[in-house]
Amino acid sequence: KTNAWFAENGCDYIGLAAPVRRGLDGQEDSAPLVLKEAMSLGMPIVTTTVAGVAETVGDAAILSRPGDVDDLARAIGKLTALSNVERKSLSDRAKRRAAGFSLQQQATLLLTAINGLPN
Repeated sequence: KTNAWFAENGCDYIGLAAPVRRGLDGQEDSAPLVLKEAMSLGMPIVTTTVAGVAETVGDAAILSRPGDVDDLARAIGKLTALSNVERKSLSDRAKRRAAGFSLQQQATLLLTAINGLPN
């Protein structure tokens, strides 16, 4: 689906289950764009702790162990059991977390890092 579709319809969903794992070729996507997009919409997320995913989502997601189907089921169950207040809190944390990935914020961080390099 397109970003516009998710912006319009995302609120109709409980959340996003994105069980990120290491690829068959051994590669890992440390910060999948879909997670940042979901956070910007305030969608609660269930994902895994592979690579830098946990650092990307911070406290804005319910985490499970990669490749552990039972743990993924537990995390999804936890998401579906959230009260409206808990879901709103998770949604608000997701939106705040996503703001740190804006173009402006990322450019500022990159320039700060470059300026801090020795000449």
